[in-house]
Amino acid sequence: MPGFTACHRTRVGPLRRGLGHATTSMAPVCKNPSRNSSVETSTYTTTQRIELSVTRSERAAILGGTFTPVHNGHRALLHTAFQTASHDGAGDGHVVVGLTDSAVAKQTRSDPDHASKLGSFTDRQAQLDEELQKLGTTYSASYEIVKLEDTHGPAASRADIDALIVSPEAKAQRRAYELNEDRAENDLPRLEIHTAPFVVAEDGTRISSTRIRNGEIDEHGRLLE
Repeated sequence: MPGFTACHRTRVGPLRRGLGHATTSMAPVCKNPSRNSSVETSTYTTTQRIELSVTRSERAAILGGTFTPVHNGHRALLHTAFQTASHDGAGDGHVVVGLTDSAVAKQTRSDPDHASKLGSFTDRQAQLDEELQKLGTTYSASYEIVKLEDTHGPAASRADIDALIVSPEAKAQRRAYELNEDRAENDLPRLEIHTAPFVVAEDGTRISSTRIRNGEIDEHGRLLE
């Protein structure tokens, strides 16, 4: 399997218009985006604060999810994050993508049995990194992937984050509100909330990983039945 880099801090492509408190098993390290890099993963919970190196001259956007299989709804979230970080303010921008571990994925599923169908964290991490490297050719922002071991992760505690990217779902909007309440109680600035659009399949129903796993649609929303 190709290597994975937890944090890409170099500019990986030209800018084109249009389109926690924490614990860590190892210190986050930023490298050039390379498929030959060794695996380096940051792990976040809500017990100890870790601040990463985002300069205050650039904007940072954050989002999280299981991202498996990666589909057009996820891509809308990621594009919104890169647009928010890259196109607003000074600097190239930075995107933090939280990838849930298996335990958190099980907690956040409406049907906990679905968690067993998500695949290993390592496989999901590699697939997400591949998708992010494609986006890196379109936007100026760098990115990092962090492993989430609770539902809030670094968005609850990092002072260097400016914006939170969420889906239009009521549950996601409610979590965003609660997260900002937690930040305010800890004397941290509230995050801007940016909502990505719903992406629907050919039948007009929202694309979801569950529908893809059930064989109803493919990752682009094309009907399979």
